Amino acid sequence: NILFTTKPGDFIGYATGKQEFDSKNNVKFIQVGYLVKKEGLPESVKKYAGKSYTMWVSSSKDYIDTFDFFNLMFDLANHHGCNWNMIRRAIEADPLVNNRYARPIHKSGRGAGGHCFIKDVAALRAEYSEKIGNEAGVALFEAMERKNIELLKGTGKDLDLLAGVYGESVLSVPTAKIDMPTLSAVRGDVRVLICTEALDRSDPMLGYFHGWVKEFARHAYRVHVLCLGYGDRALPPNVMEHTLGKESMRKGNRFFKRFVYSGRFMRHAWRLRREYDLVLVHLSSEFAVIGGLFWKMLGKRIGFWHNDAEASFFARMAMGFSNVVFYSNPNSFAARYPHSRYVPMGIEADMYTLERRAAKESLLFLGRISPRKNLGAIIGAFANVRENVQNLSLDIYGEPRQGDAEYAAKLRSQYAQLERAGALSYKGSILHDMTPAAYASHEIFVHAGSAHGSKKTLYEAMAAGCLVITSEEEVRDVIDPRLFLEESTEEHIAKAIRAALSLSEEKREHARSVARAYVRREHALSSVVPTVLEMLGHEGGELARLRS
Repeated sequence: NILFTTKPGDFIGYATGKQEFDSKNNVKFIQVGYLVKKEGLPESVKKYAGKSYTMWVSSSKDYIDTFDFFNLMFDLANHHGCNWNMIRRAIEADPLVNNRYARPIHKSGRGAGGHCFIKDVAALRAEYSEKIGNEAGVALFEAMERKNIELLKGTGKDLDLLAGVYGESVLSVPTAKIDMPTLSAVRGDVRVLICTEALDRSDPMLGYFHGWVKEFARHAYRVHVLCLGYGDRALPPNVMEHTLGKESMRKGNRFFKRFVYSGRFMRHAWRLRREYDLVLVHLSSEFAVIGGLFWKMLGKRIGFWHNDAEASFFARMAMGFSNVVFYSNPNSFAARYPHSRYVPMGIEADMYTLERRAAKESLLFLGRISPRKNLGAIIGAFANVRENVQNLSLDIYGEPRQGDAEYAAKLRSQYAQLERAGALSYKGSILHDMTPAAYASHEIFVHAGSAHGSKKTLYEAMAAGCLVITSEEEVRDVIDPRLFLEESTEEHIAKAIRAALSLSEEKREHARSVARAYVRREHALSSVVPTVLEMLGHEGGELARLRS
């Protein structure tokens, strides 16, 4: 059934069922009309949003007008308690409206403008001054430019981009810190099932995923989490937790346990089938293999997160069942698949900036003890530098895998003298919620692992304000050039450590500010979850659920 007026902007109808039409615009309007009818969005909201936009930009099609307009609309919608996602989808379907900026919340906040706006503002001011030269106009542009710089520095946003446009001196002038309000929940109407190994914020390896679930809860109407076992957690009321009972199942051989877990898993997947639209399997490929065919039959879209450079047979099967495969490591095995999608690492930046820094002249290694991490070269470089810097220390957080126990024992034996002197300390594994304190109590973080390793600890250290020594190409232009490792050898690492120790306090503070801004912009968790939900729900998504 289709009902509409002669003007697309005044569309008030709705559509049911799957229809094919010659005109692309008609199809889009039919989808909007369906959402209006089904979700109860007042037609006047969509209608006047479009007409207000037309009046707003009637004299100019400048993108700045569009940017301002949508931010005003977003604030107005929040003030009246409206669901912006519904308004956004209606506006995006209107061909009369340029909706490039219809998503005011982007990555870790609002309003910074991304890579282009800083240089565009500077270029516009310079061009106007040279070509027009009106004194009042020049004064206005200069005042706007100063205000933009003040806001960016005060909030710690895009400092590396700011320095790239205006030079390093722009960061040397002190600016009062601006406390930005925390963004409120921006929930849509999507319902998601997340399958993961553990839901425990104190877990040394997977504790970070507790923060991920909380972020999913901000963007989804309901989140179901199905895990092998759970521990310490504190989640919002729209998160429902389901366990397969690993925390209580102590007896029985491995095959019996897997059989029981599989049965319980399918029971939950079936019982909750009407409670979720999308499925995200995080790392544990067995979940996607067991439930993949079942979810396909029900029409659920499946996402699988795989970051390792290698993939087991089960992982490859999971990728085959998945509609989208997510990865954040460019060297991930998943990157070769046509349906794979790159997303940022997902760092809880605020978690690391809240901890007050009390760093001493010390080095930190945090990660799994493995030959891939080049820990032997790191300790050797430390021993070399310590010959001239007697108060320097190195703390190692992490444990070896079962296959790397011999490697770890060999390292401890080789450098036992440093350990006896108290310069080298093995701290063992660390709870995830204790990592901010570990980063804050060390000045230099050394990351010399292979290209196939995880970069999570590197970005956490940057967010926490550590000086980082790394061979990671992605941050070559972000960190001080003297701290970048062309090769992860003992000689190169020792040279970088000496360079880090020689930096003045002013240069250290600048390096911290730039690193923090980079992580917030490029790898903040707040940018990952909306991206994952949008990519995962792209085909069928919410409309498919509404029509069912």
